[in-house]
Amino acid sequence: LLNASGAIVEKLLGQPLPPEAMPSEEYPGPPQVVVPAVRTTIGEEEQLSIKIIVLSPQPPHSVILYLAPIGSEQFSPFPASLVAQGRGVYRVTLPRQLHDFE
Repeated sequence: LLNASGAIVEKLLGQPLPPEAMPSEEYPGPPQVVVPAVRTTIGEEEQLSIKIIVLSPQPPHSVILYLAPIGSEQFSPFPASLVAQGRGVYRVTLPRQLHDFE
C-alpha cells in the first residue's frame, strides 16, 4: 500500500521521492511493551495464550511474563517464545490456573 501511494506521489511530482520520505525499518522510539489484551476472563480449565509486542531499537535478550495468584507476592516466571523474527512479537501460553491471578 505504501509503495503504491509513493508511486502515485512520484508520478504527480514528476521525480522520485527522497530516501527520507520512506518510513524507517527500525523502531526509533523508547523501548515499550504492548500486550494487546482482548480477554478479561478465562474458563476454569482453559489455557491462556498471550501475545506480547516489544518495541525497541534492539531486540531483548528474553521476554518473561511473571504471574502470581491474587494477593500473593510469589510470582512465577513464564518465558515467552519469539513468533515473528524481526518484528518483536512474542507469545506465552499459561497453563490452566487453579486460582485467580494478576
